[in-house]
Amino acid sequence: QEVLITAVLLCVLFSCVSLCLCLSPPPLHTSPPHTDGFTSEGEYLEITEINRQQAGEYECLTANGVSGADSKRVLITVNYPPTIKDVKDAYPPMGKPALLRCEAMAVPPAEFEWFKDDKL
Repeated sequence: QEVLITAVLLCVLFSCVSLCLCLSPPPLHTSPPHTDGFTSEGEYLEITEINRQQAGEYECLTANGVSGADSKRVLITVNYPPTIKDVKDAYPPMGKPALLRCEAMAVPPAEFEWFKDDKL
């Protein structure tokens, strides 16, 4: 079962004139909510109920008309529980090695333990 969590990214810009007197921040710009779970409000990007497909690199772009825009990238890693993707049975001849494989998807990577009749 996938746990759904909301992620909020904050993009901060500082606008200053000479003598380092900071200007008032521009008014917040609110975008309407997107159907894909993204809502942008000024320096915030909210991803409601983030899932593993929304993991990756996001870019914050800022501009105030004084000069060219500035941008920074941020990486979101979505942690999720292990899901077994594939298992491989083995049919070795008697007296030969047997190799069993269990492949899982998870972030962070899953740890594996093997049991036979509830024992290691």
